Amino acid sequence: MVLLAVFWFILKPSSNIEKMTPETADVFVTAYLDPSLDQKMNLANLVHKFPKLQNDQQVSKSISDGLNQAFVNAGLSFDIDIKPWLGSRIAFALQTGTNVPAAVLVDSRDDGKAKAFLNRIRKIEEGKGKTWSDTTYQGVTISIGTTSADTTAQPDVYAYLDRTVVIGNSESLVKELVDTDQGKKPRLVDSSGYKSMSSVLPSDRLLLLYVSGKRLIGQLKDQLQKTQAGGTPIATDQINQLDAFTGLGFTISARSDGLAGDLELKIDSSKLNAASRAALTASSGRNRLLSWVPARAYGLFAATGLKQSLQTGADQALASSPDAKQTFDQMGLTGTNGALAHLTGDMALEVSPGSAAAPGGTLLVGTDSAGSLQNFLDKLGTTLVDSGSVADLKVQTQAYKGTTITSLTAPSLTDQGYAPAYTVTGAGVAIIGSSPEQVQAAIDANQAGPALPSAAKYKTAVGRADQDAGTVLYVDISEAARTVRGALSGDQLSSYDRDVAPNVQPLSAFILTSKNQSDRVSEKVFLLIQ
Repeated sequence: MVLLAVFWFILKPSSNIEKMTPETADVFVTAYLDPSLDQKMNLANLVHKFPKLQNDQQVSKSISDGLNQAFVNAGLSFDIDIKPWLGSRIAFALQTGTNVPAAVLVDSRDDGKAKAFLNRIRKIEEGKGKTWSDTTYQGVTISIGTTSADTTAQPDVYAYLDRTVVIGNSESLVKELVDTDQGKKPRLVDSSGYKSMSSVLPSDRLLLLYVSGKRLIGQLKDQLQKTQAGGTPIATDQINQLDAFTGLGFTISARSDGLAGDLELKIDSSKLNAASRAALTASSGRNRLLSWVPARAYGLFAATGLKQSLQTGADQALASSPDAKQTFDQMGLTGTNGALAHLTGDMALEVSPGSAAAPGGTLLVGTDSAGSLQNFLDKLGTTLVDSGSVADLKVQTQAYKGTTITSLTAPSLTDQGYAPAYTVTGAGVAIIGSSPEQVQAAIDANQAGPALPSAAKYKTAVGRADQDAGTVLYVDISEAARTVRGALSGDQLSSYDRDVAPNVQPLSAFILTSKNQSDRVSEKVFLLIQ
């Protein structure tokens, strides 16, 4: 339905929307077009950092131009048909089930102009092709447009109730909105799931997404059971674990120095199997390997669940291949004093400027047995050399600050600035780098600094997210952009400086953190804008 899709793009500054949204809504999204004063001031401050949006007039014109363009294909003008009555909130509600009933709800500040807009729906191109009828339900007029040529097509349905424009694809859902508004059916905001989610999400926000898990998961399980009948079977245990998902909430809010996103995934861990429950409750404290990441790094992914992930992969390989165990044992991955059993779970992958045009970096892995991991890496290196897959591949070693760094060199690699290298320190950290210099940089960061956690930009970004999260994804946008620019020349460079650089310049860094708890997964996203 074109009207449902196009209406979703409205963005502009006492809502009754929550009052009329029924508890049966499985997905509910609401945008606050007239947010708190703090949100308005923060958002204006962020927007004005961009060259084409440096004053309110430019911002207003840019929004109006974009919205007018979005509505033009529907035969509507945002400035003429919508802006005069648009209120403080817009929302989207969806129910799972046959034909997926859905509706857009928009606050109105002018009854007459809002009703005139709804009447105009019948006169635009899409509306003219429908047969329209009106019905009265609980004192509310509901208009229904159907297509006689296609009896299976969903109808266009609209109504105006309690100063709210409602446009949807289901007469039954609109009637349920009426009943809920009149107090005859329970509201979503009064449900235990919604209240529980709201209690852990920021209340001062620009946007809220809420997903109720029970009915949604029921539909998904039914679909999986139907589709797997003729395809690859899925273990019943795996399907039943979906029942652990009870709800999801996500908000976007404006801070003085960036945009923040908060996501909460509610989980009933009693419905998980033992392996999944162990993975959920595994330690997710601050990753100790961050102190080995050089401050110059402009990209980082760190996590604390590496051991569980690798063990799951190894178990699946062992179950599917009888020969896998012998291979893994010979490589020193499993078996007596195998490297896998001694992993701490901490890992970090960082990307830094390299000696060549392309970036370099290191993979850091924690262990409680340096010898077992050293043995595995040595055997892996020997296997690569013996395989002959890389011509003239040789092993070299060098001492550096109490460690021995092993490098694999070949003309085809060194010509591009790469010489894969590794070491395992006495502190129980394996460092696998794109070159010996990258391995040395990690050792230097830990022993003398500076390491990434002490870098001002990272400290600001992680401070806006979660400093104690087990999983961290970080990108220094300005440094990455500088690297991209350095690889350009001629017309590409001129075009970048003219069209791209001014809009990228305010974007400083991006970070995502994730933390597991016994009943939920909490993720925070922050885009630093300076």
